[in-house]
Amino acid sequence: MMPVTLVAEMGIKLLELGVPTLLEKPLGVSIEEARCLATVARSTGIPNMVSTNRRFDPCLHRGLEWARQQGFFRYVRASILRHQRREPEFIWATAFHCVDALRDIAGDVADFKILPMQGGHATWFHLNLEFRDGFSGALDVIPTCGCIEEKYEIFGEDFRAEIYVGNCPQPRVRCWRDEEIVVDESLPSDLPGFIRGGTYAETEEFIGALLEGRSPRPSIQDVLQSAEICFACVRESS
Repeated sequence: MMPVTLVAEMGIKLLELGVPTLLEKPLGVSIEEARCLATVARSTGIPNMVSTNRRFDPCLHRGLEWARQQGFFRYVRASILRHQRREPEFIWATAFHCVDALRDIAGDVADFKILPMQGGHATWFHLNLEFRDGFSGALDVIPTCGCIEEKYEIFGEDFRAEIYVGNCPQPRVRCWRDEEIVVDESLPSDLPGFIRGGTYAETEEFIGALLEGRSPRPSIQDVLQSAEICFACVRESS
């Protein structure tokens, strides 16, 4: 795997050479690097994609598909919990996944407020978000709470979806409609990690898009706002 310190530099070189590029997240080690990479991607027009496998997570895909069939969203909520993740880059190198998945669920963010929680082994974050489609959301980033969990919830009138993604000990999607559980599905325990985590589907999207002559998604531009939110957390906590 390429060191994160080289992602933006190598991505720019490949795009300028005209090579269709699948990049690992994050887009760089600073918002300046990320924006520079996005500028080059736009100017060259070369097909590009960012490795954000949560967008292809089978449980998240199932829950989101069901929720969109129920009606308009009113509120979305996500949390990423980890054990002893004390590295200062956690928010922009790992929690990026959760921020980006929440944007995949709810769309672009119109405004957000950050509450850093300092004083322990690592900074925790709570974010309140307002989405351009007019509803609200929240995100908790808690990297040193002694467990591993990543959950997404979608709420609307008379419905709710609760999703534990593929890197959780028990990936699962449960959906409620009018006080009844109408979906309760778990991934098979023997499902390979590259499928349960969305990596296979993500790779399939990139290769399939190139073969079909279309732009793969998500592109660098698609995920740029996710990086901007993460680096805003860094600024807010410094």
